Amino acid sequence: MQTAEFDAQISDLESQIESLKVKMEDVCRAFLLATGKFAAQWFEDRAERAVTTNPETTRKVSAERLRKMKSALERLVLRIPRIVGKHVNNDKYWAHRDEMTDDLFSYFGRYRVYGRSVPDELDNAVREVLGYVGSLLAEYGLAEVGEYKEWAIDYPGPHPKYRREYSWSEEMNIALMRYSELHAKLLKLGQALKEVKNQKAEAEAKSLWDKA
Repeated sequence: MQTAEFDAQISDLESQIESLKVKMEDVCRAFLLATGKFAAQWFEDRAERAVTTNPETTRKVSAERLRKMKSALERLVLRIPRIVGKHVNNDKYWAHRDEMTDDLFSYFGRYRVYGRSVPDELDNAVREVLGYVGSLLAEYGLAEVGEYKEWAIDYPGPHPKYRREYSWSEEMNIALMRYSELHAKLLKLGQALKEVKNQKAEAEAKSLWDKA
């Protein structure tokens, strides 16, 4: 095969990869939006649960202080898009934004969702998001933060992270399953590109040898 033919194959594969990465970014954005919706509802549910399941503590809080807590919760919910952006919208979690490595196939299954089992790195990031409401509840004496508590600090982070069992929303799961499918295609294209580049390099080396 001539160099021009290898170059044509390489160009075609690179074009397919870039097109696929655009689709993956769209799905990534869908996951981030779904995470924001999930977190907003979760924050409100956890706050109400903390108030109603700790009646003794709640009775000791003045009505004015409860109003302040409710107002702080509303402001926190409005900040969720930024919080999700800080913790979940991180390039290191999203393969399409990173350089493709040589050991491509070791990354198969990185984004798979099995029932309630979700990828560790993204699960950890979402738990960091959920931790913001824990920080608020602790401020008002409605949550305990500690090594063996429901909320734990991972230093040097200033906010606790939620440690107990929880489940992602269906919308989050669907988005990540779609991302997983596209990721598998990306890895296959990356492997094909690697092979063609190697074949080109070998052909060029052979040509140099033949001309020597």
